[in-house]
Amino acid sequence: MALGQVQDLLGASERLHKDNQRLRGLVEETQLVSVRLEEEVTRLRQESSDWSTQSRGLQAELQKEREEREGEKEREREEKMAEVKKITDNYQKESNARLSFLYCVYQRLLAGCVLLREPQSMLGDFTWTELCDVINEQVDQLTSDLRGANDKIAHLQSVCEKKSVCVRELQRSQECVLSRLEESARRREEAWSSQHSHTVAQLQASRSQCDSL
Repeated sequence: MALGQVQDLLGASERLHKDNQRLRGLVEETQLVSVRLEEEVTRLRQESSDWSTQSRGLQAELQKEREEREGEKEREREEKMAEVKKITDNYQKESNARLSFLYCVYQRLLAGCVLLREPQSMLGDFTWTELCDVINEQVDQLTSDLRGANDKIAHLQSVCEKKSVCVRELQRSQECVLSRLEESARRREEAWSSQHSHTVAQLQASRSQCDSL
């Protein structure tokens, strides 16, 4: 074999050895990468399992919360319905009470006294508007009668006032007459008293003269 061929073979053998070493290095790196990938896959699987567990827990909590909200909404709805029913019942009671009161007022306006309460069926024949209209008509009539009575009272008051003026004038006139009579009587009494005193004095003087004789 020629020397050149031997050298070529040696060079090729050396290159093969280097390639073999490089391939071994690549295989080792590949194995390391594979191990790392397996570890990563295991970790991801564990995380996926944890996430699945958390997801199921969250779904359970969400379902529980939904059920609680639905229950709360149902309770609120029932409470609102009960409140509406209560308000409706109270309104109905108040309406019936108002109708009964208006009917009693109507009876008082008609008769001037409290009559026996009509059965509930009688109240059912009247609506709120009809009963109010009837009472308004009766109130208008009573107002008109009251206005006429007030006019009569005003007329009587005017007559009484005029008569009172006449009575006061008569009283003043009588008082003046009585005052003049009293003054005249007082003067007469003074004159009589003076005359009596003068007469008594004369009698005493005459008696004295007689006694001296």
